[in-house]
Amino acid sequence: QPTTTTTIWRKLKLVYLHNHLLFFHHYYSITVLCLLVFHQHCDIEPLLILCCEQELMGDGAECNCVPLDLEDEVKIRVSSILNGDSKQFGKRNLCDGKEDSCWNSEQGSPQFIEMKFDSPKIVKELKIMFQGGFAGKNCIVEGKGSKDDEYEEIGRFYPDDVNHEQCFSTINDNDVSALFFKITFVDSSDFFGRITIYTLSVNVKQNSS
Repeated sequence: QPTTTTTIWRKLKLVYLHNHLLFFHHYYSITVLCLLVFHQHCDIEPLLILCCEQELMGDGAECNCVPLDLEDEVKIRVSSILNGDSKQFGKRNLCDGKEDSCWNSEQGSPQFIEMKFDSPKIVKELKIMFQGGFAGKNCIVEGKGSKDDEYEEIGRFYPDDVNHEQCFSTINDNDVSALFFKITFVDSSDFFGRITIYTLSVNVKQNSS
């Protein structure tokens, strides 16, 4: 087809939409809804909508992940607890599934969460809900095969300073298996270095034990 100003404008608007919808790539229904609304108003071809939708979704099937039961399958240790108040701010609040309870660290950086699994696992994905203003900024993921081994870096991730749950799915591209798994929050969006997390989910590669 000949290139026209209208065609170029449509493509530009599609790119603009694509860039702004990357934020919603874990929310399939929102992505599709936005694309369909855009199609109605801007007359974008359905094929282009399908391609954009597939790119946003990515290759989710490759992950083949299952969530860990953090209460039964994992022993958790944290770097600190605010005021030593384990009931209100302790590690148990990370895995109770409630968004009104949290782990809150003391002041100072770095802070960390350390997990020991019942058998070696390949952690592929983390889902974390921080409290805005108390989020990790530069975060390191490490693993080791036994208690006496030294931790080795597996990957890094960089959360946004927001309140909603964030998903980090590129933390272990090399499929490193570990018995001990550590998330270190090198620094925090809080001036005093405190970290506040309401929910934590750990997804591992299926049959990685």
